[in-house]
Amino acid sequence: MELQERKVEEDRKQALIDHSHKIRGQISNNEDLKKQDRLDFLEEGRKVREKIDNERDKIKGIQAAKIEELKDAGIDDKYLYELNKKTVSF
Repeated sequence: MELQERKVEEDRKQALIDHSHKIRGQISNNEDLKKQDRLDFLEEGRKVREKIDNERDKIKGIQAAKIEELKDAGIDDKYLYELNKKTVSF
């Protein structure tokens, strides 16, 4: 009788340990998913900033080319002052 009770008690303890391992595994998986989601979010932000920077550089290049074209056409620098001072913002 005592042997049987001891066996039941050991089975119960083992079930608790197994359950504890499962719960810890789920917690670990959830933490990993949250970390990956955060990294994905930050990576997307970096890509958007990079795209904006590329667009800004492209517009500045177009602006510089247009100013150079106007200078070559003989437009005086005092008339190009306003174009030179324009900034690209978005």
